[in-house]
Amino acid sequence: MHVEQASVAKLAELDFAFGKVGQRHPLGSPEAEQEHAYQLSVHTLPLTQANTAGCGDDRPAIGLADGTNDPLVLRERIVSQLFGGLGLATAKALVSADAAIVKDAKSMWEAYEIVSPFLYKEFGEEDAGHAVCGASGSVEKSVAHEIPHESLVAGIGLFVPFSADYDHNAYIQRNTNTKRARLESGFYGGWDPAKHQDYLISRFPQNFSFLADDPDDHETRGHNGSSIYVVTSENRGFATNAFNENTGQQAFSVTQAKMHQLAYKLGGSPEERLRILIGFADDALHVGAGIVTKGMPVFKEET
Repeated sequence: MHVEQASVAKLAELDFAFGKVGQRHPLGSPEAEQEHAYQLSVHTLPLTQANTAGCGDDRPAIGLADGTNDPLVLRERIVSQLFGGLGLATAKALVSADAAIVKDAKSMWEAYEIVSPFLYKEFGEEDAGHAVCGASGSVEKSVAHEIPHESLVAGIGLFVPFSADYDHNAYIQRNTNTKRARLESGFYGGWDPAKHQDYLISRFPQNFSFLADDPDDHETRGHNGSSIYVVTSENRGFATNAFNENTGQQAFSVTQAKMHQLAYKLGGSPEERLRILIGFADDALHVGAGIVTKGMPVFKEET
């Protein structure tokens, strides 16, 4: 089967990021960036499972909670990616959009317990995640540390096609205001990553990963990513394990097409869909900013 190769280019640098990952393995020259982009494109492949989204973590998977640990099976497993996995990323996006489905939730955990089963029951979308997840561990912190509005608008533009039909600036501000009000009310405070992990292992063990975590690495726990990669095409994803095995490098990845797909399914109006899509992009940027270093390059598949 012939698969058309993706075309990938560096699009931006995250100047508002404040984490540690990326300092060890910077792409130190235009040539290094070009080769990295080429390898990202080579490792953009058809999804092997379309009804889920794992985390966008840069570390390779060494096993799944259902007992799968064959390196070849793990290498060939290609799924969409959203920071924190399908259920958490979607719940956070819906909360920031003040979407109808989570409007009455009193806490982030309550919102998640509404969203994860709903995705499965209504759309057959299976939740996913991994052990020692930075996104799950920083649910409140990722909301509390606000990205300056102008930088946020530019960052969201990487994920959301802006059009003259909507005042995107105003929608982004509304989402920010919603998150801020929820944060001040304590909405995000009771989130428990251990509870999240137990939930996923008991319900979706086939989608719960154990990654190449390094507990002796107190700074980044084995994160050695050099970039964030945005996959845009439908039905394709980033081959995290194969990329690492073939190049010795690591890259975070998020799947823009999955964000669009979920926003369309879950929104009740064009405006609500747009706010949910903005919510996905906003959360990816806020979670990523706390993990990766200032100036981390963002590459994007050009379709």
